[in-house]
Amino acid sequence: MTIDPAFVVAVGDVLLNLSAGWFGAAVIIPGTYPRSQQENLVYIGINISLGLAALALGYKLRII
Repeated sequence: MTIDPAFVVAVGDVLLNLSAGWFGAAVIIPGTYPRSQQENLVYIGINISLGLAALALGYKLRII
């Protein structure tokens, strides 16, 4: 059983768009919800790390 290369590219594109959403969330969420600075840094760190992971995986799948 083989995986269709177009499917792999499509999943890579979805992950690239998802990473852009996570980077946007890292900017938008701390400004919209009243939290302490420490909680905001946790949310920013989580969103940026998930964005980088999705970006790396999406890029790897996109260039296959």
